[in-house]
Amino acid sequence: MRIAFVCSAFDLFESTVLPDKLAKHLKKENYELCVVIDSHLGSAYDFYASLAVEGISVIPGLRKDGKYYIPLTEKGFFQLIRFSNSLETELTDIQVIDGPPKNLKPDSKSPIWEVRYLETKDKELFEQYRQIGGKNKLEGNYHLLSAREYDSLFDGKLQLPEFRFPKFEHKFPLSPSPEEFKKTVSDKLQKLGFSAEPYKNRLKYELDVVSSKGLESYFSTVAEVVNIADKIGCWTGPGRGSAVSSLMVRVLGITAVDPVENELYFERFLSAARKDFPDIDLDVEDEMRQDLIKALKRKFGKRKVALIQTYGTYSFRSAIRAAGKIYDLSELQLKELIKSSRNGRTLPSSLARDASIRKSFKLAKLLIGLPSTESIHAAGVLLSAEPLDEIIPLRESDGTYISRWTMNSLEALGFQKLDLLGLKNLSILKKLYEEKPWQEKPIDPKTYEFIGKGYTTGLFQLESTEATRIVKMVKPQNISDIAVSLALNRPGPLESGITREYLKRRVMKSNEVFSRALADTLGVLVFQEQVISVAVKELGLTPEEGEALRRALSKKKPEEAEKLIAKSLERNTETSERVKELVEILRRFSGYGFNKSHSVAYSLITYWLAFKKFHAPDEFFKVLFSLLDREGRARLAAEMKSMGLSFALGEGHMNGVISLCPSDLMKFRLELPIKPIETSFHEFVRKRRSSFMAKDLEFLVKIGYFDKYGTRESLLKEINNALSGVDPELKSVLRVFGYKEQQPGRIKTESSKEKAVLEYEALGFNLTEFPVVLSQEDFVDTTLTDLYATKSNGLAAYSLVNLREKRFITDGKTLIPIYRSLPEKGFIIFKKGKPDEKRAYEKIKLVTRKYNQPVPIESILPASKQNILKIKIDGNVLTLKGAKVIAYDPDEVEVIED
Repeated sequence: MRIAFVCSAFDLFESTVLPDKLAKHLKKENYELCVVIDSHLGSAYDFYASLAVEGISVIPGLRKDGKYYIPLTEKGFFQLIRFSNSLETELTDIQVIDGPPKNLKPDSKSPIWEVRYLETKDKELFEQYRQIGGKNKLEGNYHLLSAREYDSLFDGKLQLPEFRFPKFEHKFPLSPSPEEFKKTVSDKLQKLGFSAEPYKNRLKYELDVVSSKGLESYFSTVAEVVNIADKIGCWTGPGRGSAVSSLMVRVLGITAVDPVENELYFERFLSAARKDFPDIDLDVEDEMRQDLIKALKRKFGKRKVALIQTYGTYSFRSAIRAAGKIYDLSELQLKELIKSSRNGRTLPSSLARDASIRKSFKLAKLLIGLPSTESIHAAGVLLSAEPLDEIIPLRESDGTYISRWTMNSLEALGFQKLDLLGLKNLSILKKLYEEKPWQEKPIDPKTYEFIGKGYTTGLFQLESTEATRIVKMVKPQNISDIAVSLALNRPGPLESGITREYLKRRVMKSNEVFSRALADTLGVLVFQEQVISVAVKELGLTPEEGEALRRALSKKKPEEAEKLIAKSLERNTETSERVKELVEILRRFSGYGFNKSHSVAYSLITYWLAFKKFHAPDEFFKVLFSLLDREGRARLAAEMKSMGLSFALGEGHMNGVISLCPSDLMKFRLELPIKPIETSFHEFVRKRRSSFMAKDLEFLVKIGYFDKYGTRESLLKEINNALSGVDPELKSVLRVFGYKEQQPGRIKTESSKEKAVLEYEALGFNLTEFPVVLSQEDFVDTTLTDLYATKSNGLAAYSLVNLREKRFITDGKTLIPIYRSLPEKGFIIFKKGKPDEKRAYEKIKLVTRKYNQPVPIESILPASKQNILKIKIDGNVLTLKGAKVIAYDPDEVEVIED
């Protein structure tokens, strides 16, 4: 029997052998068995699953302290796991092989030849890979022996039994009986006030399915995780994914959406006919995720909680940087190589002349796909009723166990992870509300109107340009409209034309609703659950069959789909043509819909962020500001101004004014007073010199914090003096030692415009507003601030600001930097909220606005003859002279200069 002892590439930098290429080489040389060796048992299942397909047996092996440990039975496998986790255990069912492998000592009696790369030609790559990982060079060769080489070294007497990975039965920490679970859930239903018959019947049905599948322990454990989160003050979201469609999950407090009211199908989440395990993901506030994991360890025990291992692999970018270190490439060479090679596609001849670059490029291409780092799954957590260190190979990081088996291996072996996803928006909401707001009804019309205007910075899932465009066209009036808006911004609806068709019907109501199941989305199939709804209401299928049809159509399984379609035709003989018509539409669009359950739950986060943004904009601004990048802060500030608000530094309670302290805008090492109280700038700095750097003072000067002490320009020049202790009051003494006092010139005051530019330098936007004279022509769409704030298309009037070697366009409220020479005053076209500097005009004769789809007739208003409107309707173009559209962005704006 030929046995290959293969070191795994997942034992970082110890091997270049990955599962996908190994089988071909083993079969070629007639190996019958492969012992996968690593230092932690973490990669054995990956090799086991890959090689089993090719008919090659695999046994996991552990290398530790120069010895090799191989399990002979299932009992021995668990002994080996405990041993690898440093638990005391008897190694009764394990074969221990001592002594160096024949790679190192040809006359060794060891039956082992370590395989660390597949072919002799791979030796150089292996040695360079080890060098990158900081490993010492190994003596000897480590290729896979040919049949002839193997037979010349070994007598084939080593016999190892066939090994099968055990199938685990994951035991969750909580394990109520079916009767206890049903009583708990039924009691909670009554407490929540869901007493109507549809709720009782729905819950009974769901509980029966759960009981038939023996899932009480899983759901109880997830509910307990939410309960633990509540106890430590860690917010969980209103729901995520298809779990939102379960009334039982809602009653347990895991989600906050009523699936009956929202017409969500339980079968989308769990079905008696499906064998797959239910998958509940929990959103938790990102700032307390680690606290929650610690709380889980306190509740269930450290040994019963584990995170999950992942591996980072080399991409071309990371590989070329690793290879560049070996061949001493400079940062400049690396950047040029990444750019000019089009991320590794080809090596330009201009660079290939350099031997070091050529060698680095070759090595990088070989490194791609090899493991480079060990990491931790962003969300996955294992919770167990039994100690995990007795059944899973683990490592420890910051006091928490990490499963050495990856997510895919764990699921294949029978374990079910729980995803705890850190969500920044929950942390933001917690700062804005004392309690989770989604217990209240989302019924404020002003909030919906506000969202529809495009003020989307900081609004969950609506911040992107495309999402903002969609929600401005939808103009939501209720929570369902927000759910639709979120769904329309997904790749499936966007690419299939679903989004375009829905938005068209949103404006031009159509009576062509091909199924009553789609009435709430204007006859357009937007959600996956609508496939089930059509199947139930139109095709005569059960919800369970409807879900099976949806899965068959979306996963391109025609045989399964045809069986269900045949059932529908049997049940609808009188309307068979209608059934066929519906089925064809489902075939075309069912693969593009989005999960309604997920969308409905996430729309609550969006709504409640928008509610606070509209009703308490100052509070919202201060919470969100530090979490945004420079561009996001600028847009948020523009939104506030577009809403009619202004900014002021210092304490104040004026209506329409957002009063800011320096700490709202930047973090400092000490607490600053709202306003400085010292008699001079130098005195202020002297008292706090050890806590300030020059850049801190520069920031404070530019935003106007020290305006009481003089002009900002003069104070900027005093920063270094203040930090070094040179006080003007001491100049008469210093003059004795050669200090030359500058003669004061004429006292200069600063304009609001100059202050605004300094604020822009510090913040990325201006606090101070200033008067400008702008054209009031009616061919202007709105202000520059409005277009920028709402990411809109349109035409705005501007005035040019040229100060401190920078150029801006402005309407007096907002400064937007530009880089081309423009007229001092004029008009400029905005595209998706950004000015097109190539399309700025001093005078305008005619403006044509084009719309690629219809607009509501009530949004068309009369205007001067300088305005022309072109609207595409069903392939035809309607041209209106002397007309404009309000509340809807044009797709294109064309200008004829005067």
